Amino acid sequence: MQVLIAHNDYGKFSGEEQAVETAAGVLSENGHLVRWLRESSAGIESSFSGKIDAFFSAFYSRGARRRMAELLDRFPIDLVQVQNLYPFLSPSILIPLAESAASRW
Repeated sequence: MQVLIAHNDYGKFSGEEQAVETAAGVLSENGHLVRWLRESSAGIESSFSGKIDAFFSAFYSRGARRRMAELLDRFPIDLVQVQNLYPFLSPSILIPLAESAASRW
């Protein structure tokens, strides 16, 4: 099975990152192929432009939506786990997921 994990890392390694990495490891160890759509919030605090980008992309990220659509087009993904959307993935990645699911049914 091919699993896609969508996750926005926090600026510093946290329990959530540990949990998502552990889940990916367990899946891989059991023969599943894990792919990632991953962003990082590292650096937001150190720049004003990073804060502005994070604010606006939290509502809608064209780039993240495009990357999700490309992954779904390139690979036969069976399962998607969305762990953390904010701030750089945003709910916009759910649109190509819904479109992909609708086309399968």
